[in-house]
Formats: sequence, structure tokens, C-alpha cells
Amino acid sequence: MDGGQTYGKPVDVWAVGFMMYEMIAGHHALWQKGEDKQQYKQKAHNFTKLRYGRRFNKLSQNLIEKLCHPKPS
Repeated sequence: MDGGQTYGKPVDVWAVGFMMYEMIAGHHALWQKGEDKQQYKQKAHNFTKLRYGRRFNKLSQNLIEKLCHPKPS
């Protein structure tokens, strides 16, 4: 819940995609050391696409892209 709004299954699926990204990459997709909560929220709000490194194969990239679509539905 954010600001009193409820969320459903699409948001849970989106979160699973971000957790998968973090497990493969070894770091959070949006948050960087030294950033405050406001900077993180701004990044999350403006999120469009993840950056992938060498640890990601095409299959994992494809799955995470589908799970982390900016407008889950």
C-alpha cells in the first residue's frame, strides 16, 4: 500500500521480476549506495528499462523484461 491505495497481483509479479534481477546481478536494480529514499522513489517512478550486465543470458533478460514491465497488467 502506498498512500492508502491497494495493489494486486500485477504489482506482486513486478516485484518478483526485480527480486530475480537482484539475485542474478548481486545488487538492487534501482537503488545505489548513498542515495536517500526520495532519490530512490524518483527513480522508481521514472523507471522504463533495466540495464543488464554479463551475468544475464537472453532467457533471463527476456523473463525479467516481461515481469518488470513499467505498467503491469
